[in-house]
Amino acid sequence: SVYVKFCEDPFTSRMSNVWMQNTDIECMGPSAGIPSGGHRSDLWALQASADVSFSDIYNAWNNNFQAIDRANQVIQGINSSDIKTNPEMQQMLGEAYCLKAYRYWMLCNFWGDVPYFDTPANFDMDLDRPKTDKNIIFSKCLLFLVNIEGNMKFSDINTGGIERMNRDFALG
Repeated sequence: SVYVKFCEDPFTSRMSNVWMQNTDIECMGPSAGIPSGGHRSDLWALQASADVSFSDIYNAWNNNFQAIDRANQVIQGINSSDIKTNPEMQQMLGEAYCLKAYRYWMLCNFWGDVPYFDTPANFDMDLDRPKTDKNIIFSKCLLFLVNIEGNMKFSDINTGGIERMNRDFALG
């Protein structure tokens, strides 16, 4: 369920394609005046605030946090399992940490400091959290990757090959 979020529009179109071209030399400026129906150039510049009905940025934000929550569910489930030391479980745990780290990298790349979640959401949790410094987020993610990387499989022996997170990715 964490991987499936890569197949949805907020990632396939917006975050991986349209917004990645936003550099200091090739940023498209927002359209003049108030956009009618959300002009594409407003999305490219991540400046769609003039049109509150334009939901692509909101959907991308939610998509990333849903993927992070799903990764946290996997992490919590494996860590509380009796078979957590099984090599396949360790591989899945590593994949969850890699997916979580990648999603936090994307969030921080586009929005800077963002809320950080170490555990999956539950009914009594306050989800309206303050921002966490992105350097703290990166440090936490890197520590988890360093600790799990040795238990992961390289892509040439992983059953998912390069289609799933692997030791090569964790090392990168």
